[in-house]
Amino acid sequence: MIERAYFFDSLDLEPQSHLNLNQAAGPVKLFIKTSMIDRGQIATTAGSADGFVLGIAGSSPFSEETPFPAGTVIAPNSLVTITSLGTNAFRGQVFAKDIEIQPDAVFTCTSVPDSSP
Repeated sequence: MIERAYFFDSLDLEPQSHLNLNQAAGPVKLFIKTSMIDRGQIATTAGSADGFVLGIAGSSPFSEETPFPAGTVIAPNSLVTITSLGTNAFRGQVFAKDIEIQPDAVFTCTSVPDSSP
């Protein structure tokens, strides 16, 4: 299994933008140094969405404003906010300094995928 890791200083996904994750060959991992804005769409085009990892090292708040397909958000220095986006708002795991789940938000906790060979 091949893991693909991508590193950014910051990442802004604005409305109408799409970040397609092709995980057919293995999990995709995105690491953000300072901040991320997610107003676009993150979708898995192939493979399982469960292995997706989004790591944010900065201390800027991160608000998930669009449905999150599945995977893990790691933001040890940030406030992560899950907003109300319907039944598929957030599916996965969150590790953060602070977590806020807004009223009517649907946060589906899943187990961490097995990464053993």
